[in-house]
Amino acid sequence: MKKIHRRTFTRAGLGMMIPLGISCGPGERGSANGDVTVKIAVLFDSRRDPFRNSQSYLLQKLVQSRAATEFLIWDAGGDEQVQTKNLAAALAVSPDFIFLFPVNLAALTPMLLQPGKSASRIFIFADLESKNPSHTIMVCPDTEIGRVAGEFVIRSLQLKAAEEGQTVPAGRIVELTIAPPDTSHGGYSEGFIKSISNQSGITLVHQAPCKMLGEDVADRLKEALRLQGSFDVIFAHNDLIAAAASKAIAVAQPELVGRILVLGVDGNLGKGGGKEKIINGEIDATIYRPPLVDLAWSIAEKCLADPRFIPKSRYEVKPVALNFEAAIEVSKTGIPAPSVE
Repeated sequence: MKKIHRRTFTRAGLGMMIPLGISCGPGERGSANGDVTVKIAVLFDSRRDPFRNSQSYLLQKLVQSRAATEFLIWDAGGDEQVQTKNLAAALAVSPDFIFLFPVNLAALTPMLLQPGKSASRIFIFADLESKNPSHTIMVCPDTEIGRVAGEFVIRSLQLKAAEEGQTVPAGRIVELTIAPPDTSHGGYSEGFIKSISNQSGITLVHQAPCKMLGEDVADRLKEALRLQGSFDVIFAHNDLIAAAASKAIAVAQPELVGRILVLGVDGNLGKGGGKEKIINGEIDATIYRPPLVDLAWSIAEKCLADPRFIPKSRYEVKPVALNFEAAIEVSKTGIPAPSVE
């Protein structure tokens, strides 16, 4: 057979979608040595989300490292009806692997449960349970991210209390969430509040929704300062909002710089990401949210190499808190890749 070396990167238009079969590896197209083109379809909820955009970039980079791949992308722009059409369109081209980031999983479930003839495997990036053997769930639960954020805040306030000669940690917290219709992470708040609930001196005093890219954060911080007077911690639901909050505090009340802990979420390790923002002094810390697409791609590659390999039905990866010291260390060593087994 003539060896094919082709990488096709297509930004697919808005279309539709449906279910798939149960085997791990590809059908007649695929082979372990890459002689035949492997087709990958990716259905994003919205790449407007900075974290989702970083996942897209990383996945494309990983896929490009393998010869003979066809890479198709659909972006629903946050519209569940559009994504339903995208799902049907993706399934119609019989990809070997589908990477699905649901806008609303319930809207897609009837299609995902239909019997299919394709040998595709679907990686679903959502916290759910599925008994469909063709589904592989990839998740870092939002509540776990919130819990780790809460524990980091508690430790930080305990250190502050010890430095001040106090025995009980105390602090007032402002939480900056992401406003609809952009990606919301209610689980962050749930896990965070539960984590700090047994600390009598630590209180969430203010919550405010912000635009995902942080354009309105200065106004939200002015409101918080007016209503609360003072606070000790800002917990932002992404690093862009956290950086905007840090800048807004420096402008509104520069005397508070260094006295307020500014914590974000995402911790992208690339240029301009949370790790770099910590090192540059834009924010104090972040919760590293594992991209998961790297693990999913490793699973896909193992499926291609060994058709007998059966992935687990669910892979859960833990978040990691990064402060300045940890960010420096990660710059040198990276974060260990999770196991495929």
